[in-house]
Amino acid sequence: MMQRTLLMIIADKIENTKEKIDLGLIRLLTKSDVNIKKSKEISTRGTEVALIK
Repeated sequence: MMQRTLLMIIADKIENTKEKIDLGLIRLLTKSDVNIKKSKEISTRGTEVALIK
């Protein structure tokens, strides 16, 4: 019987223009109790902040 243990596939791109590095990153999250709880949390990515008036 096949078990379905994959929770999420996350694909990110890491760029460094100074060193001309361009990487693709793929993360696989399994259905552990910790990962299921973290998947329900709100998270943000990036380093830039924009203010809108």
